Amino acid sequence: MCEYYLSKTISIKNAIRTLVLADCYAKRLMDFSVDKMEKSYSYANKHSIIYEWEIKEATSFIIFSTTSIEGPGKIKSPTFSTGSRNNDQWHLVFEVMGDTRLLPNYNVTNIYLTSVSKCKPKAECRVFILNKNRDKHDFSFSVVSHPYEKYVTGCFIDADSWDRFDNYFDGGTLPVSDLLKKKDEFLPNGTLTISVDLTVYDDHVSLSNTKIPLKTKATDQMIEDFKKLFITKEGSDVFIAIDDKAFPAHKCILMARSPVLYAMVLHENLKNEVKPGIFQKILEFIYTCEIENLDDHAEELLKAAHKYELQGLREICEYSISDTLTIKNATRILLLAERYNAKLLMDFSTNFIIANFIKIANTEEFEALEESHPSLYLRLLKRKYTTDMKNE
Repeated sequence: MCEYYLSKTISIKNAIRTLVLADCYAKRLMDFSVDKMEKSYSYANKHSIIYEWEIKEATSFIIFSTTSIEGPGKIKSPTFSTGSRNNDQWHLVFEVMGDTRLLPNYNVTNIYLTSVSKCKPKAECRVFILNKNRDKHDFSFSVVSHPYEKYVTGCFIDADSWDRFDNYFDGGTLPVSDLLKKKDEFLPNGTLTISVDLTVYDDHVSLSNTKIPLKTKATDQMIEDFKKLFITKEGSDVFIAIDDKAFPAHKCILMARSPVLYAMVLHENLKNEVKPGIFQKILEFIYTCEIENLDDHAEELLKAAHKYELQGLREICEYSISDTLTIKNATRILLLAERYNAKLLMDFSTNFIIANFIKIANTEEFEALEESHPSLYLRLLKRKYTTDMKNE
């Protein structure tokens, strides 16, 4: 009894102290101490582009730049964007540096990806050049080491990185001699083609936490006693026939745990209601507050919990099903939650869909939702819109 009342006082501040106390004196209190949990979702939409830039007469430009005394030669690409919410704007810069009279071994070409917008987006990029067959190659393909080479062709950039690198990303450095040696492959007809794979991430959106119960544990002596009755069947005063199988039970326990089921048993209305295997699981929960291999039968048991008004069974089924959410099954599970008025599962599936909206919206199941469940479809769109607006 003391363990039970102490469990009701568990808070953020005293959880560790209570856990230590339980470890020393009270095994059941240990169960209470770790029997609370929350789930939430954070997500960031991403926007990707593969941008190609052809530089005509690139061979002539490279040769001229290496012999000119005017300094580095630079060419900027047109501006492009991934279309992210941050209105990102970019251009590529191709630069040739060197003076053959002063630094004969250090004539190099550089590629930069530069942000020209006011925002400092989180981005991931990789720079390539295309050969005559349009195959991608890392820009720094030289096998000879040069002091100016960085061999950096892929990077994740955050806000701090933009400050450190003056708003540009170094896509790689390549000696002019190496590029000209392979001009037939990489400069066909004098044209250099640069490609960048760029992904920009919106700011993370966090959906509100949803409190969920862990699987109910037998932390009360009365439940331990009920377990014994379930195993021994001692004192059974009713036999419930399901198909060709009879299940012994106790009327008083059925009456206390599920008045709906008890009424159906009295009127013998269960013959075609449920499969024998599922009914065995229902009785197991009624007596023990636990179910072995719950995950294998969670959806069928959720239906039974709804029908027989077994709230505890409903909750552990919802939790079990929520752990199986995927891009493919999210819409089906949402409909399952709607059908059986499973609020916890509805919250989880809704949050999961919003967090993965772009992928799920393209599935056949979600597209069919607009016609089959228009009100639910509109609620999802409204939730998505509201979530996006809050994070503008």
